Amino acid sequence: EKSENTNWYKGPTLLSSFNDLMTIQTSPNEKLRIPIQNVLRTDSSRFYAGKLASGQVKIGDIVKVLPSNTIATVAEIIGSDNGDDVTKGLSIAIRFDSEIDVSRGEIVVSNSDLDSPSRVYLSELIWLTNKPHQNSNSYLLKCGPMEIPCTISDVKYVRDMESQAQI
Repeated sequence: EKSENTNWYKGPTLLSSFNDLMTIQTSPNEKLRIPIQNVLRTDSSRFYAGKLASGQVKIGDIVKVLPSNTIATVAEIIGSDNGDDVTKGLSIAIRFDSEIDVSRGEIVVSNSDLDSPSRVYLSELIWLTNKPHQNSNSYLLKCGPMEIPCTISDVKYVRDMESQAQI
């Protein structure tokens, strides 16, 4: 909803611009990624809540929690219409077959995922200032609930916010 304080602005709201961004087509073989956003405790168990960012998960899957490399089996999934098998985009809560220590900001991946942590990443980001970036500057990258110091080494392309075309 547009603010009464910016009646001079005739363009779309920031939130609607984000929602209108072109979605990236993904492969059905995407790697499992569930950034943990909250830990829900009941009298007898813990559920780990997050939005399934990619891949799919089902009851019985063996998963790994990063960065601790703790391994567990998915015992229950809450938030799925399907009950025991969920795919990308759903907000879910999962319970493991054993009590493990998982904190907000950690990421659940498939146990068979061979990716290792890296100091170099290729990513798309939204630059929310008119001031251009400087390769030598240090920035804070918000990744889930964490803020990670980073630098930008190279810009591959820029996307026009209205047409979504690479420029």
